[in-house]
Amino acid sequence: MPVKTDISIKEGVVTLEVTGNMDFSIFSALKKITRDHVSDETHIVVDFRHSAKLLDSGLGTLLSLTRSSQKCIDLVNCTPEIVERISHSTYQSRFNVTE
Repeated sequence: MPVKTDISIKEGVVTLEVTGNMDFSIFSALKKITRDHVSDETHIVVDFRHSAKLLDSGLGTLLSLTRSSQKCIDLVNCTPEIVERISHSTYQSRFNVTE
């Protein structure tokens, strides 16, 4: 299944809803979003409600997003597999993860 992102921006919160397996294919879109919509006052949320897997390249993309935005990112509606994957990552402190 190809990955798709829907973006909403409300009151200082940028929410990215991911559909499909998160991989590197959304890197350019996330980089543009960070450049165009993220400021010191912005909070970033990635919603995995419709996503099955977080592939290695998707994890790398999220790490890149934390570096470029200089923020801890909320990962919400994660599957147990995504929660486990992040919890075993050496970069888990860059994310707030909820199922």
